Amino acid sequence: MNLYAAAPPNQRSARLHSIFPDTILGETYDAENEIKTDMIKMLELGEDEQTSKGIMRYMLEYEKGGSRKYFEI
Repeated sequence: MNLYAAAPPNQRSARLHSIFPDTILGETYDAENEIKTDMIKMLELGEDEQTSKGIMRYMLEYEKGGSRKYFEI
């Protein structure tokens, strides 16, 4: 991917991966839930709750070529 028109076309391209987890459990999650409205809490009921370590494990597994649970853009 060349982000700029002036980027040399013969340079190696870069592959970028982004992960946007639903819910990350922790102190800030608990604090956030104290001020959320009931409507927001209802909308978030079906989301996967994950720890930051679990997300990191998934990212490392993905980079090693293992899990392909989510799609790539």
